[in-house]
Amino acid sequence: LNATRSVRLRSRVEFSFFNSSHNQEANDLRPGLLLYNDFLWRITKSIRVQTRWSIFDAPSYDLRLYQYENDLPGVMRIKMLAGRGSRWYGMFIYKWRRKIQFSLKYEGTYYDDRAYIGSGLDTISGPAEHLLSMQLDWRF
Repeated sequence: LNATRSVRLRSRVEFSFFNSSHNQEANDLRPGLLLYNDFLWRITKSIRVQTRWSIFDAPSYDLRLYQYENDLPGVMRIKMLAGRGSRWYGMFIYKWRRKIQFSLKYEGTYYDDRAYIGSGLDTISGPAEHLLSMQLDWRF
């Protein structure tokens, strides 16, 4: 939905179903759910702000959900979400005279159903992870 020429809103609901021959109880047939809202604001020709807020509930790893995300130029991001929680990101892009572009993205994921994220040496203590990405492109 283009609210105005400079503002765009978008929402999506996605379900994931998995039926295993090992799990046939009615309680185990609950679907995975992903809901997200995007907001894009072109402040000027050279400044753009983009955000997304997602909530997800995938009761088992077999019901995990994948979400394509806008990212820094040249980066493709498909985030896998399993468990229950929420995710958000905000991205700021500034173009200066067609030669220089500065991009900044800050993102966070919060899990309601765990005390740590990952395993082994990659373990993050606590139910949240945050990431800051910056990029400077200079075109000749």
